[in-house]
Order: sequence, then C-alpha cells, then structure tokens
Amino acid sequence: MSIKRKITAAAAAILLMTGIAVASGATPAFAASGHEMCDEGLPVKCINAWGGGPDIKVYSPNVSNNNFTIQGVNRCNNGDYTTSNCPIAGNPSGLFIYQIKFSGGGAYNGRCVGDNDTIGYAHLVNCNSTSYPGTGGGTATIFVQFHGDGNSLGFCSTSFNYAINSHFTIQAGGWVTGITGIEWDQEQNGLLVALPAGLPTCLAYIPFG
Repeated sequence: MSIKRKITAAAAAILLMTGIAVASGATPAFAASGHEMCDEGLPVKCINAWGGGPDIKVYSPNVSNNNFTIQGVNRCNNGDYTTSNCPIAGNPSGLFIYQIKFSGGGAYNGRCVGDNDTIGYAHLVNCNSTSYPGTGGGTATIFVQFHGDGNSLGFCSTSFNYAINSHFTIQAGGWVTGITGIEWDQEQNGLLVALPAGLPTCLAYIPFG
C-alpha cells in the first residue's frame, strides 16, 4: 500500500476551492451545493457515485456525484452514539454512528454506501432506519466515526476521521483485533473504494459548491 502524503485540514479546504478538469470518459458534473467526504491526501480525492451509481469510486472534489449526506443512526439505543461493545464488540462508547446517503440525484439518489456483493467494494444499497434499532439497510451500511487512538490506528488530522465499517470489523474479529473501514491507497480518479481495510483513509465531511 502506498504511503499518503498528509496535509492539514486548512490546506485541504484550499484545495477543495480550486477548479478541476473532468477527465475524459468520466461523467460527473459540477455541483451547486451539498457535502462530500474527502481524504487528506494530495491531491484531494472524494467518494463518488460513479456515473450516478451504484458503484462507488474516488474522484476530484466539487462534482455532483460526490454529494453525500451523513445521517446519524440510533443503532445502540443511545441516540446516534456507541455504547460499550455496540455496534462492534470491543468498541469504546460515545463514538458517532452513521450511514452515508447519496444525495446527488438520479436513480440511486437516497441510497447508502454499503456492499451488495460481499466482496468488500462500496456500492449504493438500501439505507437503514435512523431511529432505534437502526436496521433495515443493506450489508455494511453502518459506520463508526473514529479519530484514532495512536495505537490501533494513528490520529487523523484535525476535522478528519476514519469511517470504521461495523460489518467488516465484526467479521474480522471486532474492534480490538479487526478494525477496518473505508480506504483507497492511491491518489487517482476512478479507483474502487474498499470497505474492509486494515489501514482506513482519514476523511472529512466538507461543504462544496
């Protein structure tokens, strides 16, 4: 896996305000408003509903297919926050639980980031109910926000967090031994986004447009 060059949140914000060129053969268009989930690499890349979905790949900032909404999910009957060992065995309490809903329009608008074929690459699938018990969604749609602890995962930069996937972390043995989440390891457009990764990508939820 390649080593990412890290930048501060302030530098990321500056990069997100710059114009980009749409690559040949790519379909995303510039967006007027919304939010996107982007990394702290250089150049900045964001999760993108490729061609409007259902595949999730990475793309440069400020395009409509990057438009996602973070929704808190009351999975543990504690508002939208973890309790000890919920939703993942071994997780600490007080971490934000959420799903990532596509808000860019088209046939897959309102679907959530998950895994529809169990191979570990992100797709748009059905979302969960946001109220307790926060179920009903597709596979691997529940994420836990984690800034890092300096042990199992290093700390992300200010305003960045890991998107820890509940489904794949449980499959890998739980928070202590199998923590895993959203990841891509190169800074180029069109890469598939992985959900189970031992070294997840630090992400920020950033307004665009």
